[in-house]
Amino acid sequence: MHSTRLGVCLLFFITARVFADTAAVLPFANRTSVTDTAQASLDWIGESIAETVRDAIGSRGAVALSRKETEEAYRQLNLRPLSILTEASMLKIGEALDAEQVVYGSFEFRPDPAAAHGIADGSLKITARIFDRRRFKQSSEFIESGNLEDLPALEAHLAWRALVLLTPRLAPPEADFRSLRPPVRLDAEENYVRGLLARSPEQQERFFLQAAHLDPRFGHPDYELGRLHYQRKEYRQAAD
Repeated sequence: MHSTRLGVCLLFFITARVFADTAAVLPFANRTSVTDTAQASLDWIGESIAETVRDAIGSRGAVALSRKETEEAYRQLNLRPLSILTEASMLKIGEALDAEQVVYGSFEFRPDPAAAHGIADGSLKITARIFDRRRFKQSSEFIESGNLEDLPALEAHLAWRALVLLTPRLAPPEADFRSLRPPVRLDAEENYVRGLLARSPEQQERFFLQAAHLDPRFGHPDYELGRLHYQRKEYRQAAD
């Protein structure tokens, strides 16, 4: 029985590896033309887009490099995450990560001047590309646009489109893909990503707890909370 399971796992891994190159998903740059303070407050969106695409690729058995690996490549190259990259910089990051495919892009938020809540209201445009380093070929742009409050849905559709381009044989029909990814509240997504970006475990825990409280269906913050407890050797809390 054990050998049979091992054989199935190896077959799945080899099949996925044949159909999918290693992919690096870079944080999406913030092109918003508002005040510096307002622009910086939206930087989490760029990481949120990347995290959603990265999660979608990994969930189908393809090889997606982790956010920490990507951060380390930025650090080594003295590049600021979420900055607008030149094509040369994007290629250097892909080379540093030894990734055959590089997913990158940008987003732009346009506030609604008539809205009462300012930066919280408005439209969002996300632009993405995929560069195939092995063939030295770049995909055409693919764009998602809509209201900021619809960010999770925009990200999910963009992630599916990226998956189709990267690993067409591993990509499910869009309806199936959406059924596997229940909609997440925007404020829960924001707190979760801010937790990923936080530097101290205390800050991380605060953001993840808030995300879990805002949307109990959202499993990602629960996993991160369990990981924090495990690192502290609080095994019972981690299991919960």
